[in-house]
Amino acid sequence: MAVVKYPHRRVHPFEITRGASSSNFNISPSAQINAPGEKAFSLVQVPRAHDGKSVTKIHLPLYSIGTNTAKALVETVDASGNPTGTLYSPGNSTVNFTFTNSSYHWRSLTFDGSFAITAGDYLGAGVEILTGTANTYLCKISGINGTPHPGFAQSRHYTTSWGRSIHHYGVIIEFSDGTMWPLDGSGMPSKSGINTAFDANDNPNHRGNRFRLLEDLEFDCFYFHRPTTSADYKVKLYGPSGLLKEATMDESLYFNDWYPTFLECDGAPVVLEKDTDYVVCWAPISTTLTMNPIVQTMESQALKDGGAFKDISEAKAHNPTDVTDFTLDHTKLMSIWPAFSGVDIPAGGGGGGVIAHPLYG
Repeated sequence: MAVVKYPHRRVHPFEITRGASSSNFNISPSAQINAPGEKAFSLVQVPRAHDGKSVTKIHLPLYSIGTNTAKALVETVDASGNPTGTLYSPGNSTVNFTFTNSSYHWRSLTFDGSFAITAGDYLGAGVEILTGTANTYLCKISGINGTPHPGFAQSRHYTTSWGRSIHHYGVIIEFSDGTMWPLDGSGMPSKSGINTAFDANDNPNHRGNRFRLLEDLEFDCFYFHRPTTSADYKVKLYGPSGLLKEATMDESLYFNDWYPTFLECDGAPVVLEKDTDYVVCWAPISTTLTMNPIVQTMESQALKDGGAFKDISEAKAHNPTDVTDFTLDHTKLMSIWPAFSGVDIPAGGGGGGVIAHPLYG
């Protein structure tokens, strides 16, 4: 066994929580389309990690004032970087649906047929209005406190001609094996964020996320959005044998709440094994000052109790000794994650390559 170091830290699975308001904080209107033939797309090049994968579903962040019929679709892209109007997989890469009068929400849709994608291809994934004139939006994913998220996809919208947007629409492709490809490089659908207060005397007094890995990875530090608190607190990593790593957060060194933070763990990095339960969590030190981390409720049923994220869930416990003491909730996640510095390559295996991502890819 030998650890191959990443060129930079990787967070598992990716940054989930964005924004600081207590509800609908992660999506906001971007591309308005309100007439038949108008479209909004995310454009992206298929990476080698997804070569040959079978696409089955699409997840769209939407906002609508009224009702329209529409279709979600994946198209080819021309030399100018615009969707061509030709389906990437004719007869398969499209599905009709109805926009309903509702606030921010996610729609999970199954394509008319499954289809494979090829590395290096450019494709556009998005939505087109079929009938109706109600104002509808394909929404962008916002960064922490509403700033744009640094995504990978480019955005295009069509009314009378093609235009571009600085925003990245939060389109997510789902494969037949349940794994997800967020085209903007962000995260998975969630409905709302709630500030959850607790202190050292509460039951539970440890709250975070349970996770499993697809590969053996070297744990390096903690990554989280800082809870609202004026007191120091512990951040911990638990495994089957008990407490593996911890660190103390000195609140006097930081100014803004909610911003993402890396916190070094005590001692040397430790290798975490695949297919094994681990928990990263906060633990208040004070019995009088509370912590207020964000806990998210997942909206898309496709992402609850299965799919790509079946091995991630909220975890909470009172004075735990190991991971078996934590109670799990598969419909919620907290804004805390492990960060990794390398992948552990089995003896005699491979040529030193590393997986693109510890969860999907």
